[in-house]
Amino acid sequence: MILSQEGHNAVACLSTSSWKSVIARLKGYEVIIAFDNDEAGQKAAIEVRRELFKLTGQEPAILELPDGIKDINEYFIKRYKSK
Repeated sequence: MILSQEGHNAVACLSTSSWKSVIARLKGYEVIIAFDNDEAGQKAAIEVRRELFKLTGQEPAILELPDGIKDINEYFIKRYKSK
């Protein structure tokens, strides 16, 4: 939701295992994977990038969040608090 509020088109995967149901819809779009900044999230991001490339020929970027930031939501919340 926060990405949409920030003016970005976004597709949410509610867990690291739910991305397979939306992957085919991503063909033709610039994709940036922004999973949680933990081991499971980063491992899943690599897997999604690999699968997306196999299915669409696209190799999306993986967003690297700063150390200590759990996810994209926390990133924006902390950004707003610092203003």
